[in-house]
Amino acid sequence: ICNLSQSPLVGEGRGGGEGSRSQGRCHRDVEVSLAGIQGFERARVGDILAFDRSVTGTDRANFLSRLAGESPEDVRIFESAGAIDGYLMARPGAIATQVGPCIARPDAGSILLADALARHRGRPVIVDVPVENAAAREVVGAAGLVPRRELLRMVRGDRVDDDPAMIWASSGPEMG
Repeated sequence: ICNLSQSPLVGEGRGGGEGSRSQGRCHRDVEVSLAGIQGFERARVGDILAFDRSVTGTDRANFLSRLAGESPEDVRIFESAGAIDGYLMARPGAIATQVGPCIARPDAGSILLADALARHRGRPVIVDVPVENAAAREVVGAAGLVPRRELLRMVRGDRVDDDPAMIWASSGPEMG
């Protein structure tokens, strides 16, 4: 894995829910161990939703169910000891595949994200990565993606109580 110091992220070192949009064609081989990764089964939607809510602090049932239904072939689940440790969704976009959301524990997140980037190797992809998640930035950098723009999270009302270390990729600013 190459280090992102070769292409530093815009906004690196700032907190507060900022992230950067990395974009490009995955042109480097990324080694991926598929142990623990499973394809999508509609029967697991409830497990995905419960895991997501435990990390994001938000009920995203309608949104995630719609994403999973639109591109079920691009949904992956990471399971360990019979429990979900993470999931990843991707969807086609106007100019590139949007990889995310990816919500996962540290070991699962790197595997899920690397798997998605390997599956889309040679094709345009966009991944929105929270600045706080250095491991996610390393994975996208190793795949050859470079930052394109900085994103800033803004809220009205109560602050969302999520865990940025478990957010490996967001679903994109247009999705909320």
